Amino acid sequence: MEESTAGNVIFFTEIQAAAYEQLSALRKWTHLEMGREGDVIWLKNFDYEQINSAAVLQIPFVKRYIGKQGKLFPYNRLLPERDIPEISWKPISQDAALTLPKYNFNYFGLSEKIEVELLPSDQEKPTAALLTTLPDLTAYMTTAPAIRYQHLKWVLINYETVFLLGTPLLPIKGQSLWQNEAAFIPAGYDFEIPVLTRTLTRKLVGAENRIVVWDETGNYFFINQQDLNYLDLAAVRKQEI
Repeated sequence: MEESTAGNVIFFTEIQAAAYEQLSALRKWTHLEMGREGDVIWLKNFDYEQINSAAVLQIPFVKRYIGKQGKLFPYNRLLPERDIPEISWKPISQDAALTLPKYNFNYFGLSEKIEVELLPSDQEKPTAALLTTLPDLTAYMTTAPAIRYQHLKWVLINYETVFLLGTPLLPIKGQSLWQNEAAFIPAGYDFEIPVLTRTLTRKLVGAENRIVVWDETGNYFFINQQDLNYLDLAAVRKQEI
């Protein structure tokens, strides 16, 4: 199985060469590697948060895969589609031809383009989720009775960050989030134009069975609902490095 140094599977993307210029938004992830196969551009080494990010999902006709045992499995599919391509890989940062995009990924289209901004808010909202770390979660679960956490759902976002969904939340440190439909927003923050929250969320999520998680700077990533599982100590321990 092709794995990262943290023991997690590697995510791949297949992108048509016509979308080449849009890859500039991915160059910030310097650990990514890039290769070509005919008219297709392959990228590998994404983590879960990155493969579900807006920067990836906005690329036209992008295909996402999980690499296992030399095979590529379409994202959220059980059967492999093909072998991992035997091509020459190089760091994405070495591809000097990539240029900056001509648009801002922090915009969305309604009747016009509106910049998304989160601002501190005095309005108290009930928390519905928590971003914490894998070590903090494991430490708590090791000593707490299962009845304290078995009602919660979780997913490992990257090598150390965990998203917990459900209430009551656990008494561990982390970033609390409040919920507005499929959007999860940092506690103490709200959109500059709150009335547009539902419209924005529905446009981002569309018909997909996923949620969108925001941070204070206006960046966001997606979590597929089917990736959320009920908390189990054995499953959490398996993710430890």
